[in-house]
Amino acid sequence: MMVERRKSGACKLKKNPGVDEMIQSIYTVISGPPGGQDWDTFRTMYHPRASIVRTRVDREGKSVCFTFSPEEFVANGRELLKDVSFYEVEIKRKTFEFGNLAQVFSAYDIFADVEKTKFVKRGVNMIHLYNDGVRWWIMHIIWDEERKGVRIPDALFA
Repeated sequence: MMVERRKSGACKLKKNPGVDEMIQSIYTVISGPPGGQDWDTFRTMYHPRASIVRTRVDREGKSVCFTFSPEEFVANGRELLKDVSFYEVEIKRKTFEFGNLAQVFSAYDIFADVEKTKFVKRGVNMIHLYNDGVRWWIMHIIWDEERKGVRIPDALFA
């Protein structure tokens, strides 16, 4: 793994990370024991104008989404994860690159423990990255989770 946690809990990210390191970092910075996320490194990964979108189905079965700026996501995530162990692990990936653009489909599992024995859920992140000539930035990420009638299709990663 190119991205690792230091003893302080912070992640070590190269100065000019490539697409692979950026995707690995998405999972590394958000995972940890209660309150153990690396929000400082998270902020360096996202372009200041990035959008982060969570989708889900509400109690009435209606599709809804919540859109955050990076700072809004940090504030929301900090509150949601302050008392929760959260470990998100990439299980499959498909990457398309063209010039200064990259689009990544990344399937993940979420666990409530570092040993990965307490499975919570599975889903797919769709990530758009932009290279400004110096480095890659996450410009947009949107995700959805498996649920009744919605499973990650094998064809997505064929």
